[in-house]
Amino acid sequence: MNFVKKNYLLLLLVLLATFLLTYKIDKPFIGHHDWNGAFWGSVADRNINYFLQGNQDQISAENLLLTHYTPFISILFSVSSAIFGLSEFSLRLVPVFFSVVMVVFVYKIGERLFGKLEGFVAALFLQATPMFLYFGKLPDHEPIVVSLVTVAFYFYILGYFKKKMNLILF
Repeated sequence: MNFVKKNYLLLLLVLLATFLLTYKIDKPFIGHHDWNGAFWGSVADRNINYFLQGNQDQISAENLLLTHYTPFISILFSVSSAIFGLSEFSLRLVPVFFSVVMVVFVYKIGERLFGKLEGFVAALFLQATPMFLYFGKLPDHEPIVVSLVTVAFYFYILGYFKKKMNLILF
């Protein structure tokens, strides 16, 4: 209960971001990046067929590797699809998770540099942008990469102002 009292602003931001990003998460995606769901869905489907269902003779190993992106992204989409089934919902869970993580670390950066209220306002403004609402659940690499860069920047700030050990995490 002490954790909730101490971090009520952060918990409010996480709940708000989760609600905004999961509202109608399963509806067909229409936009200028609407092909990404189909692309990553087919990658996840190939990975599931190859690794979990043992269809190695039907899929060549060359078709599994994507040279444009790191394997981390296709693994994340494949694991989510293996757990929840291959759908728009399962593909969008991955960027939603990373977008919520980004909200948390924008808050923590603002809190560390300026104060709790400023961190809250920064994270709230982040959630109010149409770019966050649109790209925050897009099954592609952008929300994942931007989130990880935000986390890295937070650890850089901690290492710069506090302990040099945090620079290793950066």
